[in-house]
Amino acid sequence: MVDVSTTMIIRPAAVVFAMALTIYMTTLYPSLPGGDAGEMIMVADKLGIAHPPGYPLFTLLSKPFTYIPAGGIAWRINFSAAVFGSAAASVLAAATVLWSSSELAGVLAGGMFAGSPTVWRYAVQGEVFALNNFIICLLLLLSVQYTKWRQRSIANLGALVIGLGLANQHTVLLFALPLVAGILCLGRKDLMTVPAFGSLVAWGLAGLLPPYLWLALSGRFAVKHCWGDIASVSGFLTHFLRREYGTFQLAEKGIGQEGLFFERTIHYILFSLNECAYLGAPLVVIGVVAACSPSDRYEQSRGTGWVLLSTYVFYVFAFNILANLPLDPIYLGVQARFWMQPQAIVCILLGVGAKQVSSKWGKRTSSEERSLALASITVVLLALQFGWNYPSQDHSRTTIFDDYGKAVLDSMPQGSLFLMKGDNLVNTIAYLQECEQYRTDIVAVSLGHMASHWFMATQRQYFPSIRFPNEVGRLYSGKEAHAFNAKQFLDANFKRFPDVYIFGFHPGEEIGMPHDNSAAKDYLRLPHGLVSRVVTPDFPFKVSEWEASNQQNLPRFPLPDLKIYGPDSWEAGLRADCILANYSHAHFLLEQVQGLKEKRRESEALREIISIFHHTIDQYPIRAVIADKGATIDIWRLLGTAYAKLVPYDQAAKADALKYLRHYVAIEFRDQHVQLFVQEIKDLIKSLSMS
Repeated sequence: MVDVSTTMIIRPAAVVFAMALTIYMTTLYPSLPGGDAGEMIMVADKLGIAHPPGYPLFTLLSKPFTYIPAGGIAWRINFSAAVFGSAAASVLAAATVLWSSSELAGVLAGGMFAGSPTVWRYAVQGEVFALNNFIICLLLLLSVQYTKWRQRSIANLGALVIGLGLANQHTVLLFALPLVAGILCLGRKDLMTVPAFGSLVAWGLAGLLPPYLWLALSGRFAVKHCWGDIASVSGFLTHFLRREYGTFQLAEKGIGQEGLFFERTIHYILFSLNECAYLGAPLVVIGVVAACSPSDRYEQSRGTGWVLLSTYVFYVFAFNILANLPLDPIYLGVQARFWMQPQAIVCILLGVGAKQVSSKWGKRTSSEERSLALASITVVLLALQFGWNYPSQDHSRTTIFDDYGKAVLDSMPQGSLFLMKGDNLVNTIAYLQECEQYRTDIVAVSLGHMASHWFMATQRQYFPSIRFPNEVGRLYSGKEAHAFNAKQFLDANFKRFPDVYIFGFHPGEEIGMPHDNSAAKDYLRLPHGLVSRVVTPDFPFKVSEWEASNQQNLPRFPLPDLKIYGPDSWEAGLRADCILANYSHAHFLLEQVQGLKEKRRESEALREIISIFHHTIDQYPIRAVIADKGATIDIWRLLGTAYAKLVPYDQAAKADALKYLRHYVAIEFRDQHVQLFVQEIKDLIKSLSMS
């Protein structure tokens, strides 16, 4: 094997870091991203506690970036992700150079990893995954170094990195186990002695314990909107072991879906092909062959290939068994965050494969010609990778989550109580109120947090204006013995605030957590822009006044383009919320039409309803059916019904009514509840056809 100098490693690593950071900076979110990012940014700024397992390493390493004298808090933490992501690609390039003895192969591997769409996505927003990628790539570099030099100090450093990695993402364990097994096997004569193994354990604990010790101490000083009660040993272990979700699982019972290993693996293979621009796949195969080859060129580091390949196979197999999420687009997007780690090995193999192709270019070609061939492969693949993915990963103008959160807060009067569900909005509101001090007069509280066992112990103090019916219980969510229900909570607080608003409920869904219909008779939901106002049955409702007010509060900002943001993105979820607000407006108005006494007003209202439904279908065609808790509310049914109600005023509406109602009954519904709707619509079609 060709001896690799320090310069040969540093030069391509520096090139990849500069290239990646430059591109990431031009595509960085300028403000708040969606999903968990709002929570993670707020936690880093306030040194709070994130959702399980707490992510203390991310919090501690991201906090210094909040002191950068540029941009807002969100931009600064987004920038930290760009730095971690660039460092990950840089370290991966170094590992590839060390193995293949080729600088160009390192540039190709690091560049392809940096330009992978999912890696890119999480390198431009304030999330934990760019840091996780950096730790994984650092482990790969140390593994290659050890297989080449067999130095105990490298193994100790690797143990330290594993400990630090576990303080950021527990899935590092799935990566570390086969790596550690491989390294211990290769260095068994040196590392399997009691002193050496004890040293490895000590270095690992030195990485793991300090971040979590800080987390345990910080639990005594809880921050608003943060998670968990870790002041006690049992509370700390619950948080650390992710018992609320299920240890070593992604979802709690009720959300999780078991037994989809083969289907999930197929999705992973398609994901991997897309991440390396498909054209890189043949080079990966060649890299695998080279890694397993007994050729003299790779003889010294042959162990590297087997260690990395076994790590790859183990991680993919183990994760796809443990990942118990459904395979819907939004949940596939969650799983893709953890598929990035084996992709680092794929990119190393891609670089090694490209080196092999160029070295076999022809027996009569010179070394310069072979280098030119490798350079050509590198330039073409990187150009395709970055050029193809740039439009979908350019978030430099994405302020949609800021717009969304502020529109929600601005729609409510001073001093209102706001009860909310859903990560997108809950985390957005928490960030806006805590980091930007925006509309702090609104008392915003997460229903999910309120239903958690730790809420009263750590969060109750931040909501002095709220009266909790049970000072030691929590909001009922279907299984608690000592809990208060939605009705009891609203009875205690409805008159304490000027207005009460809620978010996160589909039309027809009861106020409260699942399995709680206690408030159904005493409190109603009135659509109010993106949210709903909670009112009592005796509320003096006037259709014209409500319609004017609601129209004013409906979302007016540009919605995310589905051609750029896929169905697995948080932007698509936000778009669905905005479309649902328009849908709810039309649905509610349709229910009120029968109460209108003036025929002219009824006709106008029906035409407006029809217009809104058409707009909804045009804006969000992939969600023609909105389902929740087994009850399906179909836009086609409501649109056809609106046309049917318009027929007495306009006979031309009959054709459209029949068109959309027939479209609805042609859909196959398995839900028995929906079958009642289907029969009603069939009767309506028959009546229209005979008239």
